[in-house]
Order: sequence, then structure tokens, then C-alpha cells
Amino acid sequence: MNRKTGTSLLSILSRVLVLLFLTGGKATAGINTWTTHGPAGDSIGALAIDPTTPSILYAFSNQGLFKSTDSGSTWNFIHSDATPEASVRALAVDPARPGNLYAATNRAVFRSVNDGVSWTWASRGLPNFDVTALVISPGNPSTIYVGTNEYGCDGPCVFRSTDNGLSWRSSGMAQNPPDIAVLTVDPTRSATLYAGTFWNQGLYRTIDSGHTWSSVGLNGLAVFDLVIDPLAPATLYAGTSMGVFRSRDAGQNWTAVNAGLPGTGAIGALAIDPRNPANLYATTVVGLYRTRDGGNSWTAMSMEGLPGKSVNTLVIDPLNPARLFAATSEGVFEYTTGLGLCTPDVTTLCLSGNRFAVTARWTTASASGPGQAAALTEDAGYFTFFDSQNVEVVAKVLNGCAVNNRTWVFVTGLTNVGVVVTVVDRETGAVKAFENPNGTPFQPVLDTEAFSSCP
Repeated sequence: MNRKTGTSLLSILSRVLVLLFLTGGKATAGINTWTTHGPAGDSIGALAIDPTTPSILYAFSNQGLFKSTDSGSTWNFIHSDATPEASVRALAVDPARPGNLYAATNRAVFRSVNDGVSWTWASRGLPNFDVTALVISPGNPSTIYVGTNEYGCDGPCVFRSTDNGLSWRSSGMAQNPPDIAVLTVDPTRSATLYAGTFWNQGLYRTIDSGHTWSSVGLNGLAVFDLVIDPLAPATLYAGTSMGVFRSRDAGQNWTAVNAGLPGTGAIGALAIDPRNPANLYATTVVGLYRTRDGGNSWTAMSMEGLPGKSVNTLVIDPLNPARLFAATSEGVFEYTTGLGLCTPDVTTLCLSGNRFAVTARWTTASASGPGQAAALTEDAGYFTFFDSQNVEVVAKVLNGCAVNNRTWVFVTGLTNVGVVVTVVDRETGAVKAFENPNGTPFQPVLDTEAFSSCP
């Protein structure tokens, strides 16, 4: 591995940094407040975001299906005659075939292969039950699971399709089957599925695609929602009738994590930041709450722009996790989080007026760890990995608003170890990560489109 750095090179890099000109400017509109552009005045029962093109959203209301192609700025109504004539409980977008949608309703499952323009009945093998939960396997999108709620169904309450919803078969849980409130698939093990239940029957898990199930705690509680840490899938968060619970061991043990939450109990929906899973959001009967430390403490979110509206579902933009969408009793609302100014520490550079937090993490074949940060200018700094005298990575964040209305990120390295440099816009919460594989000479980053952070 390359661990050597010359001070003369560092001096050259430092001089290069001052050649670019910085002008000010911050975007504050819509930060930490709720805004909506529709669908106007309509209760949204189901909301889904296209995982491959997150600017596309779908919302089902009592009028029918609406679609947005610009992150909710405008909505187009898809004629109600073309949508399922039923109450839609859940909506999902096929990640492998983005035009394919699945809708779980109070009487069947329906499928569209043309962005919701037309729908077909897709319930062969399903009983005529209220379908309350639907999830697509992220590792195998042709596999779909649904859960039913028929006030104590006398057969299996979970069903599986392995052919994109064309046919279904029961997926276990035949003995005292619970009514299903939520289904969640492990993002790294597609055969592992969790089922949260109504009527205080706790949480169940299968590790063989539903052939067998076992109880994994929370007995005596209803589990209305469940999210999995995408970076540490053994960590689960359950929204229950008695608050939020966390497990670090795939459900074997649970701890209540309710500090700061209201004492009213029930958590209707949860959402987890896919890039920084310590950030979670929860809906309660008195408002929305957020944690930045994995549930250890919660704080109330601003309800400005969202007073008195019932929130049914929360969805996070996977490419810009600072953007949160809420399906409410009066349309879809958007919230962009602001994190406050960056505070520098031994592993964090705070650049461009302390707006951007920059960290680096190194990885070798046998070890990994955080880079040690040192500032050079207001806009640039460097990281050391193994020796405080040897510079490994230099990073720079510049305001390019006067040139192309973007904030620029430049990173160069003097190493061939694995490196991930993460840059967070603390005002909007937007995140960019730049990776260099282990064993590869560092490839410079010259990203002049990195952040849309100009006024």
C-alpha cells in the first residue's frame, strides 16, 4: 500500500486550492417546513417512489392514481376508470421494471405494466381477503409477498408470488395465523422476511422465503411498521402500539427506544435514511418525530405547513435522503431537512462556511478505520490514515454558483487503499459518497455537479 506523502506535494496542492474563486450563497427555501403541490385536498392512502428514478412518485387517493415526474412539484391524474375500484392499502414499484406497479387493495392485488394507465387483476391463488401489506423482494424482484387481514383468517395470512404476481401460493403461518400489518424483506438476504401483526400478536420471521415462520418477540404488541438498517441488516426498528423498539440481533432481543416521543404510544409509520441509518422518522398521533442517533433520543419535527393533517405513510428519496414525502389526509407533502452547521472534529472537515461535512474512511484487506482530518483553508483540508505526517486524501468543496449554479467537490488521493469520502450538505441533508476500491491507485474526483445548493 502507498503510505508515503511529501510535504512539497502538499504545499503544491495547497497552492492549487486558492486558484479557484468562491462566492457566497445558500438555499433556504422549504428547509424544515412542509410544502405541497398536490394532489390537492385529497386523502392519500398509498404512496410509492420509483427506486431507480426517485423523481417519479405515485399516489393513490380516493379519486384514483396520481403520478409526479418532478419530485412532487406537479401531479398528473390517471383516469380513475383505469385504476382498481377498491381501497388501495399499499403500492409498490418494481425496481427491475419501473413501469410495473402493484396495488394491494381491500379485495385483491392488481398489477399495471404501463405506469398505472391500466390495471389487471393479479390474484390467482389468493383468497378474497383484504390485502393489507405488499412488498417486493429487493434481491429478486419477481418475488412478491402479500399479507392479509380478515379478522383472524382461518388459513395462511402471508402469500408469495414468484412470477411477478401472476399466481400466488400460501407462505406458511397456518397455525393460529395472525393478521398482517406490514411485511419487510431483509435487503441483503432475500429469503428473510419479517411480518408485523395487528391485534397485539408481535413480530414473525422466516429465513426460508416463507416456508417456515417463528415468533421473534414483541408479543403483546401490534407492529404497524418495521424498517431495517440497510448497512447493518441485523438492526431492526419496529413501530408498535407502544412506541418504537430496536433490535441489534435480527429480532432476538428488543429494547424500547422512546426517549423524547410522546406518551400516547402508537407509531403508525417509520422511515429510515438509506445512507445514514441513524436518521429515522416516526409518525405519532400528535405529530412527526426524528432521531439522529438510531433511536436513543427523539425530537419533534416542525409541523409548519402540516397542522392537523393525518400522516399515513412516509417515503424518503433514496438519492437525496434529506427529502421526505408524507402521504396525508390532504395530499402529498414534502419536507427537506436541515441539519445545522457542521462542527469539525478529529475525523470531520467542515468546509465552505461550515455548510459541508466531509469524512473519509479507509479499508485494506485486513482492517478499516476513519481518516484523521486537518483543515487547510475554509474550503479544503486533508486526511491522514496511518501516520499523522503522511497525507493520504485531500478534499475541497467550492461554491460554483456563479459558474453553473452548483457546488463543486474535488478529491484527490495519494494512496491505493480503499477509500470512501462522504460529503454532507448540512443545510439540506443531501449526501454524496465517492469511493476508491482497495488496491487501486486513487482516481481523482472532479465533480462540478455535486450539489444543487445555490439560491
